[in-house]
Amino acid sequence: MRKRVIFYTAIYLVILVIGIFAFSHPAMSQGPTASLSNIQITGNEIWFDVIVKNTSNHKATVYVVVYAKNDRVSPPRRMAWPSPGGLFSEAGTRRGQLSPSDISKNWNSRSEFSKGAKVTLLPGKSETIPAVLPLNRYSTLSAWRGKRFELGSMFNEWHCWVFSETGKLVYKRKYEK
Repeated sequence: MRKRVIFYTAIYLVILVIGIFAFSHPAMSQGPTASLSNIQITGNEIWFDVIVKNTSNHKATVYVVVYAKNDRVSPPRRMAWPSPGGLFSEAGTRRGQLSPSDISKNWNSRSEFSKGAKVTLLPGKSETIPAVLPLNRYSTLSAWRGKRFELGSMFNEWHCWVFSETGKLVYKRKYEK
């Protein structure tokens, strides 16, 4: 019985040490982050704020992209901010599907407007950028151009991506309805 208690105590201590070590080292280094707030529907537009923060101890220049979609309706509702035309066309998508890797690939050959909203922040500072996405009645994506959206269909999934100056994804956040 005593050997069993010593054995389980040793296992407990090993797990405790591993847990302390794991929590004392953040999984992701500090750096730029982004979030969405103040989302409001006004007529045929959705207005929102993109809040970009620099939690690092050095100046950071980043590019921020917001991608909103609803694939549960037909045609799917998909839109990006800023410059959806540039983001979609340079990603080579006719259907409006977009991922961080679509934006990162060929970063150096992408035009400045198709990388996202450029933000330069000093250490510990933040910036709030007002943004808007249109709520079109008809799809503007070439695969469904001119098809009417379902009445009342909205975006049910939002992605906020932050890229470094070299095109590396440094932060992502997903919002779901």
